[in-house]
Amino acid sequence: FNGGVFKAIPLRQRMLDVLGQWINPKAGVRELLGADLDRAVAGGAAYYGLVRRGKGIRIRGGAGRSYYIGVETSLPAVPGSPPPIKALCVVPFGMEEGTESDVPGQEFGLIVGEAADFRFLGSTVRHNDTVGTLLDEWQGQIDELAPMSTTLEAPGKQGQMVPVHLHSKVTEVGTLELWCISRDGKQKWKLEFSVREQQAD
Repeated sequence: FNGGVFKAIPLRQRMLDVLGQWINPKAGVRELLGADLDRAVAGGAAYYGLVRRGKGIRIRGGAGRSYYIGVETSLPAVPGSPPPIKALCVVPFGMEEGTESDVPGQEFGLIVGEAADFRFLGSTVRHNDTVGTLLDEWQGQIDELAPMSTTLEAPGKQGQMVPVHLHSKVTEVGTLELWCISRDGKQKWKLEFSVREQQAD
């Protein structure tokens, strides 16, 4: 346990009871005695800072899914049907927190200064896709997650199309940052998706 709230014995006991029902209904689970509950989170943060400097042991997790952005194809749309969507891998399965990667080989036209929708996709079964993998047929293996609607501000360029490439990063706090970087590198826009919330089915 950590955090001062768990000084309350009834809360600790209730947590142990619930975990015991999930993990081992017959024997329950055993509480591990730790340090000062008030300082446990701060102690963990300090230790993590040491780990980042190579002075400790890091427990690695990584993304529990592969993540994709939906990209509209250039094929003519069928009247009454949405345009076909390709899935572009921006985070491969197992990509570790605190790491980032350019999405190679793709450039997109980004319309700035107007509302835009970004379709966010994920898969728990496609473990071998790498950053930049573009899939035409993905239904049944990749699920569509919550879309994001936002306006990417660019003063004086409302409605213009800006050529961009993508750069992805999985942060230590469980968010996926997807950066849209202009061809000349002078402008960039950040989209944030909560990876941990999406994994909680």
